Formats: sequence, C-alpha cells, structure tokens
Amino acid sequence: MITVSEIMNSRKWAITSIAGMQFYDYDDEDDLVGRIRPQHGDRIQLVRRPCNRHDPNAVEVWWRDGQFQLGHIPRKEAAELAPLLDDDANVLGFIWDGGNGYNWSAQVVLVHDNIPQDWHVRSVDEAARDLDSWMTRRLRTRSETPSRSSTDEDQGKRRLDALTTLIPVLYPGDERNPALPPEPPRSMRGKTLGWWDEIPEGMGLMTKTSWSEAGFNIKPRVRKPFCWIEYTTRRKHARYPLYASSQVTPKKISDRQLAKRILRGGGVLHA
Repeated sequence: MITVSEIMNSRKWAITSIAGMQFYDYDDEDDLVGRIRPQHGDRIQLVRRPCNRHDPNAVEVWWRDGQFQLGHIPRKEAAELAPLLDDDANVLGFIWDGGNGYNWSAQVVLVHDNIPQDWHVRSVDEAARDLDSWMTRRLRTRSETPSRSSTDEDQGKRRLDALTTLIPVLYPGDERNPALPPEPPRSMRGKTLGWWDEIPEGMGLMTKTSWSEAGFNIKPRVRKPFCWIEYTTRRKHARYPLYASSQVTPKKISDRQLAKRILRGGGVLHA
C-alpha cells in the first residue's frame, strides 16, 4: 500500500489546519466509530460550498467517506484551493495531524501538482521546523521512555512522513551515501594476512559482513576477494576473504529507510 509520504514525494503538496472544528463532528462520540478523531494518513474528502454566505470559497473537510464533517479549510487557504476544485482538479487530501481534541489542532495535507508554489514552500518550511524542533528536544531527552499512546504513534508517523518528503532536499544524490574509506595498497592484493592488526588502520579492507554493516554491498562482478586473513586459535582455524573499497558499492536506500535510520539515531536536521 502506497504511503502518504510516497505520494507527497511525487507531487506538490501543502499543509493547512482545519478550522471550525468545534461546530461539527470532530471529537464527538459515535456508536460505531467511537471518538471522531482521525489518525495521520487517513483520507479526507473536500467538498466545495460556493453558496456559503460567509465565504464563497468555502471548502468543507469530511472524513470516513463523507460520514463526518471535521470542519472547513481556513479562509486564506480556501481562496487558494477553491479555484483548483472549481476546475475539477483531483486534489487528494489526507490527515497530517489528528489533533488533540481542540479547535485548530488538526491539520490536513493536500496533494496536487497545481498547488500554489508559495503555499507549498511555506508548508515545507513549517514541516522542517517542526521536525527539527522535535528532534532537538528528543536529543536532549534520550533517556526518557517512549510513550506508546495512539497520539504519540500518530505523531511518529507524521514525523516519519515529514522527514521522508524532505530527504531528497536534505540528502540529494550521492550525499546520502556513507563515506568510502581509502583503498588499501596494491601490494596487499592476493596476500594472506595472519591477524587483524595487519590491516592498515583506516584502510577500506573488510569482510563482506563488515562492509554490509557499514552500508555497502560487494559489486556483482567481483569474483575474488582482494586478500585473505587466516589464523588458528586454540579452538578453531579461521579463514576470511577481505574486500577492498574498489570492490564495493553503496547500498540503495529508499527515502523512507533513510528517514527511519535518522529518527532511530536521534540526529538533528537543519533544513
């Protein structure tokens, strides 16, 4: 199933709050659904109301295939969105932040190639600032036990999607690849080393497993290792092939995989 971030990575998008939530179904109780509070990634439906006497650009926000009205798009953003809907544009809508039960706390992300550029840029900047602020706080409180509440899970998914959509900007092209250590001397090619301390310090000469842990794969056309290491201890005789920097290639990592790795590591991003 395609994720919100995958859709956002291929299309232009913008984020906005939901207005008027206190006047509609949001946070009410339903016999089947329970509390009407959507989660990050849920689809929403956008309904134009040009006859609205308060705002001719009015756009309503509905959830669960039109069962529940959550609110409406704020007046400023509605003025930018309404022309697209009036032209029958297929604007996709998803919950970005399910909110905390209070008015203006929930947000939606709108996806369409003709989203106004300045609105898209504002949304990217806001998402980056929110993500950087959260990761800075997380770095300061690494010893805290993570909460398992549904609200925290919703926020976690939202932050993962935010970072995934920003990865192509933060880490373009080869900048996401790990640094490759220097090639070992050619004089070592084909040799058999007697112990690990014979490997020159800082040289790119490792076993297949060690290269994999460092983020590299052995190139498909490599048939022979660069050299070997062989030794005998009291318990066993060991022989391992060693591969050099020129024999490996960085693993292909998706934007989402890199985002997960960064979030797990607790690094701080500056967009």
